[in-house]
Amino acid sequence: MEDILIALTRFYGLDWLTMVFGLTGAYMLTVRNKLGFVFNMAACICALAVAILSGQIGFIVYNLVFMAVMLRGFLNWNRTPATPALASS
Repeated sequence: MEDILIALTRFYGLDWLTMVFGLTGAYMLTVRNKLGFVFNMAACICALAVAILSGQIGFIVYNLVFMAVMLRGFLNWNRTPATPALASS
């Protein structure tokens, strides 16, 4: 029983917050809500802390890149995409 409790609290609950924020953010994006980017960035911050605590360099880099992608998505949310040029027949 003690092993289960240690496993659940090993990273101070940051891993659980990562899951909650990440799933909430993903859901919000599927219903076209811009705040999904904010929740995903919060998940990345929590995951980054977990990666630092566990010494996972690749996961640290992944979270930094993913945070940049989420910031770009948030900033470009209202921008209309450029219409592609029509191909001549």
